[in-house]
Amino acid sequence: MSDSQNARERDAIIAGVTVAFLLRESEISQMVAAILAARMAALTASYTDAAATMGVDVPDDWEPPDELVSRMRSASERNAKSIAETYRSDLEATALAFLLAWEGQHGGSLDGARDALREHLADWCATRAAWKASQVSQYETASGSDSGTEQFIQELLDGTATDSNGDPIDSTGAVVAVLPDYSSPDGICSDYAGETFPLADYDLLPDYPVHLNCIHEKTIILAS
Repeated sequence: MSDSQNARERDAIIAGVTVAFLLRESEISQMVAAILAARMAALTASYTDAAATMGVDVPDDWEPPDELVSRMRSASERNAKSIAETYRSDLEATALAFLLAWEGQHGGSLDGARDALREHLADWCATRAAWKASQVSQYETASGSDSGTEQFIQELLDGTATDSNGDPIDSTGAVVAVLPDYSSPDGICSDYAGETFPLADYDLLPDYPVHLNCIHEKTIILAS
């Protein structure tokens, strides 16, 4: 079989086998909902924590502004689409690598490769899902947390964050800290980890997480 014939057969096998493993629109929609729920829960928790640092109790029925909810929804939709596209690309690349290896081990023949590829991809997908779900969860939760802290700081700065008497909260002594205070020396986080910054400089700091598996976050502390 010529190289061009093999290439066409590989393409046909990949198209026929991978279709069973691709994410359906309903599954992508479920992923959007899960990401949004994680972001909103983390946002509410970090907003509440920031308020508690300043001695303020957040009502149980507190809800973030509509504009912020809209941004969280848009980010969830965008990230779910990106995850699905990356998954498809990785799936097809894995299938191609498997078939090329199969040809090399079977004298250029693709006989029997279809069933073997199906089994290989089933194992690959299960393994990938195990670590990818954790990675996505950590990233989306951290992003939501960053947004909640940012929302409270904005309210502090514009005077709309109030105490139980309706008076603006005194933010004297409050600063932004990037925690934890350690980082790998060759990453962007090393420039910020363990440092503190004025509240007004919040927008000058990176949005966290800065990268996948980033452990850092911005939080409000009271300077001693």
